[in-house]
Amino acid sequence: MRNRFYAVLTVIVGVALLVGGLITLMDDSPVDTVVEPATGLAPDGQESDPANTGWLLIEGGALAVVGGAAWAYTQFARRRAEQRGQEPTGWSEPQ
Repeated sequence: MRNRFYAVLTVIVGVALLVGGLITLMDDSPVDTVVEPATGLAPDGQESDPANTGWLLIEGGALAVVGGAAWAYTQFARRRAEQRGQEPTGWSEPQ
C-alpha cells in the first residue's frame, strides 16, 4: 500500500515541477539577484538566468512523471494479477 502511495506522489510532484518550470519560463519579471558592482556577476560568479532554472524544472518533472507513472503501473498491475490468481509480473503472457 505504501509503494502505491509513493508512486502516485512521485507523479504528482513531477506534475508540480513541470508546472513550476513552465511558469518560470513564461515569467517576464526582472530577476532579483545580488550583483557585485565590480564584476557585474552574482557572488558565486554566475549570471542568473531563469530560463536555465525553468528548463531544469521541466526536465526533472518529466523524469519524475514518467518514472512515477511506470512505478504506479507496476504496483497497480500487480494488485490486479493477484486478484486473478496469476503471477504478478505486470505484463501479459505471450500466446
